[in-house]
This record gives sequence, C-alpha cells and structure tokens, in this order.
Amino acid sequence: MKDIVPKEPFFSIVTVTKNAEHTIERCVESVYTQKFHDLEHIIIDGLSEDRTIDRIRCYLDSAGCRISHVISEKDAGIYQAMNKGLLLAKGKWVYYLNADDYLFDSNVLANIYSILVTETCDVLYGRLLCYDHTNGNASLHAPRKINIYRLMSGGLYQQAWTFRRDFTSKIGGFDEGLRICGDIDFLMRLVRADARVSVSAIILSVFRRGGASSDFSAVKSEHKLVERRYCSSLTRFGFKLWRNTIRFGVSIMRSLGQNVTD
Repeated sequence: MKDIVPKEPFFSIVTVTKNAEHTIERCVESVYTQKFHDLEHIIIDGLSEDRTIDRIRCYLDSAGCRISHVISEKDAGIYQAMNKGLLLAKGKWVYYLNADDYLFDSNVLANIYSILVTETCDVLYGRLLCYDHTNGNASLHAPRKINIYRLMSGGLYQQAWTFRRDFTSKIGGFDEGLRICGDIDFLMRLVRADARVSVSAIILSVFRRGGASSDFSAVKSEHKLVERRYCSSLTRFGFKLWRNTIRFGVSIMRSLGQNVTD
C-alpha cells in the first residue's frame, strides 16, 4: 500500500470523520475509483465509537489503495483535525472531502488537474451538488466569482475548492478556535493574501446537507465574527446596504409578477 502512494503526490485528499460508518465507504470509494492516480488520501478520525475505522481498514490492503495515513484519536474539534491532515499532506494541492460527502464522478481529479497545469492560480473554486438525503432534493452551487464581497455573502462550501499547499506558509492553517466557519476564515485569509483564484464549471463533489454547517443561526453568528476580523466597518456597511437594495428590488419585481433569476 505504501509503495503505491507517491512520495510527493499532486493531490492530497484529506477526510475528517467521526462516527460515519454509514457514509465513509462511499467517500473512500469515490477517491479509490478516480482515474487520476497521482494522489494520497489522508483520513483523520476523531476516535469514532462505531465501525468507521473497520470500514476504512477494508480498503487498506486493496490493490490501488491511495490511503497514506489513517489517524484515530481524540481532537479538540474539526479544525484541529483538518490541521492534522494539512501537516501530513505532501501533495502540491490539498482538497478536503468530508466523510459524509463524495467526489462527483471518477473523472473529477483528472479534470481538475487539466486546469491546474494550464492556469496560474493558487485556489480553484468549482461547483458543488448539494443533496438533501431526507427529501431527495438537490441544488447546484455555482458561484461566478470569489472575492471578499462574495465571501461576506456566505453560502460557500469547502468541498467546492482546492488550494496550493505551499500557500499555507503565508497564511498558516485553520483557526482551531472556530467551530463552524473556519473554512471561510481560511478562504478569507487566502483572498486577502492575494491568492489567485480561478472559478471552474467542474462539479467537484456531492455535499450532503445536515451537518454542523446546517445550523444556520450558529453559522450566521460565527460568520459575523469572521467578517469583523477581515473587513472594515465601512466595507461591511456598504456591502449590507448594497445587499438590502438588491433584495428590495427583487421583492418588488416578484410582487409585480416578474420572473427573477438569482
């Protein structure tokens, strides 16, 4: 297994998990079946009490296994676990794939690679299929642009982007003091450090709704904290004024019976 994983892979896929016995196999399988093989898969488990680790071990002796590390121990939260994965990562590019989620198809990494070797960027932001397993509804997350104002508007997902690992020497890792919005905080720091961001039409993964990030009141509260860290009072005021004006205009158009596309 160790001989299969390259010493310096192009991609490091990091999966943070705890008590995910019902979803971890699909996550691992989506990495295992990738047609692009220059990768490693790092799994950081928060000392699961179910059969999560047993299900992961089923892949360790499989031909073509790309799992380079499996760590199962207590941690202080998801962002400490994500930092553990970041420290272990040897790849040029790092991508976080949660245990509840999975890569969209077997061509995802090959398609991303074809972009990254031709474009000059530090962050690639793609599309995401958001799936609600409770009712079967799905929606496409497809931002047109990533900048400080788009970050302030919220609704961004870590499963939709990958970043150049060496850029973390400039900005550090994830803030372990945050509970939900550490990925937005990290992306804010990337943008403010002048990371070059490319937006792609490639669907990277399927995101299953229902985790901690679905607690919208908690997300809203912590998101405001992150905004205050990186955006001036004037910037925040101007953004909210613009956003409220747009919302008012949309509501007027809808009241008049006009079709509005968000």
